[in-house]
Amino acid sequence: MESVINFNNSGFILTLILIAIPAIFTCYLAVIKTRDILKNFGKKKELEEFEEQVAQLSQEEIRILEQRKSELDYVLSNNEHRGDLAPADTKGLIDNVKEVTELRFVEQKKRSLPRPNIDLNLTRLILWYLACATFWLIVGTTIGEY
Repeated sequence: MESVINFNNSGFILTLILIAIPAIFTCYLAVIKTRDILKNFGKKKELEEFEEQVAQLSQEEIRILEQRKSELDYVLSNNEHRGDLAPADTKGLIDNVKEVTELRFVEQKKRSLPRPNIDLNLTRLILWYLACATFWLIVGTTIGEY
């Protein structure tokens, strides 16, 4: 007896779909990774060209760039308006300024906590993992219910 594959069978079509979904997703990820590799290669070429341009700079141009870098790195000392002298209270206007004897109507602004520095690729990996897990939860439950 010959076994004939019936391509119109719903089980066969469903199996093909379930095999095709990860294959298509894998091809999509391969295209994205290839594009990223090509982009990084282009950036590397640009960096090499930039290094060649920097190597050809004169001493005067290098001095100007270093001066600009020091200007950009300048940070204020946070006491520009305050000064270093103690206040002189000859008329008694600022006596007991460090004591708070009455309720404040507005709370002082609190500094926010610094956010941890998390690598962007790690964040994307976690989001992709959650998205895939959610997708397969829905698809798997739907197929199981079917």
